[in-house]
Amino acid sequence: MNNMELVRLHFMLPINKEDILQEKTYFSKLSEQFISNSNVWTISDLFHTVLGIYLIESQFSKELLLSSKEFLKNCERNNCFMASTPNNPLFSLLKNSAPEQDIYSSYYGFLLSKILGLKTYPNSLGELVIKNFQSSGWFYPLTISNTIEDRRFHSELVFQSLFAVKILSILNKTSEIEFSSTLKVIDNLFDETKYLGVKSNILELKKLIQGKVEIEKTELKGLVEFLEKHYSKEKGGFYEYLFEEVKIDENTKRRQRFNNDYLVPSISATYSSIKIISMFYDNKEIEDFFTPKLRKIKEFLSNNICQVGGAGTEIKIAKFNANVGNKCSPQETLMKAASLGFIASNE
Repeated sequence: MNNMELVRLHFMLPINKEDILQEKTYFSKLSEQFISNSNVWTISDLFHTVLGIYLIESQFSKELLLSSKEFLKNCERNNCFMASTPNNPLFSLLKNSAPEQDIYSSYYGFLLSKILGLKTYPNSLGELVIKNFQSSGWFYPLTISNTIEDRRFHSELVFQSLFAVKILSILNKTSEIEFSSTLKVIDNLFDETKYLGVKSNILELKKLIQGKVEIEKTELKGLVEFLEKHYSKEKGGFYEYLFEEVKIDENTKRRQRFNNDYLVPSISATYSSIKIISMFYDNKEIEDFFTPKLRKIKEFLSNNICQVGGAGTEIKIAKFNANVGNKCSPQETLMKAASLGFIASNE
């Protein structure tokens, strides 16, 4: 795969230079910050920063290349990757004082190496993924956590499995896995999950495995109803979940109080919804749902910007104005660009 094919595989939606060009200064500043202090960075943030620079410039500075190469070298363990270098201060809080290799990080490290034109590790990566294929059909490493599968977050199971299949797709190794059990577990979860991102990633995973996603008319109607419930008519964006559906006590099965909690539509959830819409846009039901909302969704995405550049969703804990961190991220900036690109092509 060439670099633009990797971008399409990662985001599922194409990102054109004109969709991201206005963020040139933002990504340049991120590059400078990384070069000056890489120890506090994660491999995911570096990947999305490098991706943004590539889409804008199609080349990298010597300093960024050298710093990235050194960073990847320090993240590497047995030809796979950790989430950050062992020098990251956050990892002093971990039991073993160092992060483990995982599918997420190895995926980001692998793609980052390819985009930068550095050494890649196809053989060991394929082995890592295949080794982490569980009998249930999910992909996840047993070495990081001994949490039983039924207690693992659905988002974790789906995301790790999605990244695992993407790695196998790049390496042309999907034929080495029998995916019938995977398709069974994700089909069971699709109707059960109340999370927009999980539903979107399940559909993307099915498309990767099967080459296409077929959906019955009744299922399509349910999907449109799900999207409609998660859409904010006031803001124009989408909610990842709804309090009344997820704040349920597991023991008593009673709904918990959430009147003081604060829920906002997010760029990531809106991007997830547009991924779903893009898969079924040739269906009249999806087109009828999406077309009247185009302008409002575009406004929502365009308004979620930061003073320093880039884009992100403001994080709030209950109804307090306390600052809980930088709301901008290179990943959400690219999600916004991908979403706006799809909207522009269908206006």
